Amino acid sequence: MRQESGTSTTLRSVSAVDSKAAWIGGDGVILRTLDGGKTWEKVYEKSSTHVFDIWAVDAETAWVVGREGDPGTGVNFIAKTVDGGKSWNVQYVVGEPYYFTSISAVDGNIAWAAGALGRILKTTDGGKSWWEQPSGTTQEITCIYAVSERVAWAGARSETWNRDLPVSPPIPMPPPYENAPYLPVVMKTVDGGTTWQAAMTGTYNEYVVDIEAASAVDVVAVGRDIVYSPFPTLFYSPLAPNIIYLALHYLYENDLMVTHDGGASWWSHTKPPSAGGDTNGCSMPGPNLAWAVASGFGEYKVLKTVDGGASWVDETPPIDMACDLLDVSSRDGVTAWAVGYRGLILRTPPELQTLSVTSVSPGSGNQLTVSLELTVEGTGFIQGAGVKLVKGASTISGYNVNVVSGNLLKCTVGLLGVEPGLYDLVVELPDGRSARLAGAFTVYASCGTGSMLPAAGIALGMLSLAGAAGRRGKRRRFKRG
Repeated sequence: MRQESGTSTTLRSVSAVDSKAAWIGGDGVILRTLDGGKTWEKVYEKSSTHVFDIWAVDAETAWVVGREGDPGTGVNFIAKTVDGGKSWNVQYVVGEPYYFTSISAVDGNIAWAAGALGRILKTTDGGKSWWEQPSGTTQEITCIYAVSERVAWAGARSETWNRDLPVSPPIPMPPPYENAPYLPVVMKTVDGGTTWQAAMTGTYNEYVVDIEAASAVDVVAVGRDIVYSPFPTLFYSPLAPNIIYLALHYLYENDLMVTHDGGASWWSHTKPPSAGGDTNGCSMPGPNLAWAVASGFGEYKVLKTVDGGASWVDETPPIDMACDLLDVSSRDGVTAWAVGYRGLILRTPPELQTLSVTSVSPGSGNQLTVSLELTVEGTGFIQGAGVKLVKGASTISGYNVNVVSGNLLKCTVGLLGVEPGLYDLVVELPDGRSARLAGAFTVYASCGTGSMLPAAGIALGMLSLAGAAGRRGKRRRFKRG
């Protein structure tokens, strides 16, 4: 659904905190909501300030990167607020040609920022000091995402070609195209940024626009890839003015790229159902759950996956407005915001946030079950949810809770030696809400009793007999030898 932003300027970046709080940065404005988007407050407004990326730590603390002034002559900065946007502390300033494109924080102390010329900066003291880290490339770092103090991901422009060469159409390099040089555009660090290593290889990838990770191994990235069609054309190269090549056209492919093994392998989903333009932003609040926004020619698409990127569903809401979407963000796995041109703000429908539990499968187990995976269905599930089975004063806590989507979660329970009987299933959310399904699960006693001791005794007795028989057999074989 659409929300009123109170501005018609371009909104470039959004950072969700939870179902109530979120921050937005754009051209000349920074917005904040504390009521789920019913109202958006302008916590900063100045027409000459351009915010390129924003990262919210909580409802009061946020970092931004941007530029003050015009391109080429302006001042590029990192700034932070700790009082809800009432005041902003400029922590780092640099002139052209360097500029910042992205910022991401682990908490109020640890954050990474990145931008032009392959520069990556990090702070561990809340921004009092920033130091540069070696990225391994001199190309623009287009996006960065912090997973923990030691793990972060980044995307960059490829060094294989420059689409701004003065030719029409712009061709990256003269033929032949086979075995063309390629440098990866996705990088990761697992040592806090001391070293950055390539985590994706491929061919003719122009750049990664946005990247987010649910963990050190579960990552989604969106960008633009270049492929070549089978239709030949005559190509004039300014690099070799006396030669005319029979070349292949190149086409834009908008990629949704997902990895679940830390970048060792990637699933690539080219050409999402957009209007033929670009895939601009993504968000991954859980290993199986992600959103992406795509736009082009005045139209837009909101895409969602609940199976880790194996398939993407079009969730574009109908509104009477032609506009591009530039970014999307979800922290809790249920509430997602998307922003774009002309002050456009979209949000997932509020009815999706009603918490309920409708079923659990399987619905029973016995006292000999060491671990059992439960599949729970309902509505309003978010990341950080907890699951437990309750019978009076007896509680069985679930572990390895995986929120697959707002309607599905999985967890594991151990039933070894617990009290038999009928249990309620309870789902609890980090914000204090809970939902209960009465009599959802039955624990059966083993061997028809309420104790495991008979079964354990029989098992131990059988092991003793087997051991004795084995020893007797060995002695007989030794005598025959």
